[in-house]
Amino acid sequence: ESLPSRAQTWERQLAQIWGARQAEDCIIGHLSLAIARVLLCILAAKGRCNRQYGNAAKVMRADGVDMVRWSAADWPLIPLLHHLASVENARAKEQNRHFRQTCQKDSHQAYLESESGVDWGLLYKAASTLGSLPESDADEVHQKDVLRTLYSEKDLRALIADKCRGGVQWFSMIKLGLCMDLEPACVQSYSSVIRNMFMQAAKSGALLRDWMEEAGAWKLFTAQRGSVHGRVRHRYHVGLSATEFELLGLRQKL
Repeated sequence: ESLPSRAQTWERQLAQIWGARQAEDCIIGHLSLAIARVLLCILAAKGRCNRQYGNAAKVMRADGVDMVRWSAADWPLIPLLHHLASVENARAKEQNRHFRQTCQKDSHQAYLESESGVDWGLLYKAASTLGSLPESDADEVHQKDVLRTLYSEKDLRALIADKCRGGVQWFSMIKLGLCMDLEPACVQSYSSVIRNMFMQAAKSGALLRDWMEEAGAWKLFTAQRGSVHGRVRHRYHVGLSATEFELLGLRQKL
């Protein structure tokens, strides 16, 4: 069976769960299913999947977006978002579509033009190589510059107003993780920045798709896994029934 064919089968199975659980107050579960349906629609080669993106945006608006809660959930929401962002970024590259290129300029001029005073070229390189070890003295110097930027104090109002939206989210995600370790008082501040930008993206399916392209380019959910996921203190369980696990072709953990 081909991958698009299997994706169509999975989509139908998820649709059954979606329909049966509409009345339940498990928003993070609804959102996980909605994002999965977008991804499966793309794998099934159904074009731009406007209806599925519209549904996902609607559920995201209802959720209110709490990154710490998302990170604590057993629902596979973050991996699904990671895969969807990667797919959309790859499709954008194939179709020669580019988001805000000023975010990626590694030049002094781009730094001076940044509303928040952040060198987005420096951080974009860090986002692209997140998790890799320095291979040269130049790489070590670059990492020191990145750490200096991340540990510096930034005006949150200027950060929110900055036009480099992918960069702002990546910076805020890393800072959120640092705050959870070092300065809990600032957790709410950076959570609010992330929530505001997610909610802007969730105004429509088209905006959510564009945002996914940019999140994929900045490897936003790779940053989330590294900076936030391992620091949460509580966990939320999936809550699917045995029948629903069987429907998805999975075995429930005992």
